[in-house]
Order: sequence, then C-alpha cells, then structure tokens
Amino acid sequence: MPSDEFWRIISQTVGPGFDPDAQANALRSALRELSLGQITSFEVAFRRYLNQAYTWDLWGAAYVIHGGYVGV
Repeated sequence: MPSDEFWRIISQTVGPGFDPDAQANALRSALRELSLGQITSFEVAFRRYLNQAYTWDLWGAAYVIHGGYVGV
C-alpha cells in the first residue's frame, strides 16, 4: 500500500482528542470497506512503520515525555 493511502486511512480515523479506543473502532470500520488484498497491504505497511518506529531514540523520547516512566 502506498504511504499516502496508508496515512490517509490513519488520518481519517483520528478524532478530536486522543481516544485510542475510538480510533481503533474507526479504523476497524474503515478497513471493513477495503478488499482483502487492501487489508493485507495495509497490514504490511503498518508493520513496516511499526518496525521503523521501534528505535532507542523513540523510546527515549517517550520516556522523557512521560516524566521518566514508560508504562505498558
């Protein structure tokens, strides 16, 4: 899936404020509108971006942003 299409889907599912449950529900609805091939392509893109974001720099930033605590 091209990056612009992936990020368009993500941006369409973000509502006001930060509500991860609401975004997950909106993303489920958006993905239900896609073909199986498009959903698979979205998953591949999602994993690619997730792997790219999994860095010490990002973990360090999260640690600082959360005041020295990164809970799971």
